[in-house]
Amino acid sequence: MLNLGASAEMHPVVRAASVAFGPFAGPLIGAACKALVCLAVAVYLRPAAVRILLATAGLYLFAAWYNVWGIYWCV
Repeated sequence: MLNLGASAEMHPVVRAASVAFGPFAGPLIGAACKALVCLAVAVYLRPAAVRILLATAGLYLFAAWYNVWGIYWCV
């Protein structure tokens, strides 16, 4: 994010927080917002929460893998 700016971020909440709070505090605030949404899903959508949170965790794990290693394999 320091090299490419906040516009390179794909997650809309993290991108908005990065534009508002900068490249260091923005991702931290965006991650805190995502954690609060996960908590709200667990509380208010209790019957479907396990499926929703497992799917979200799987997508985030894939995104983390791609950002660290996968980008070099797919070039």
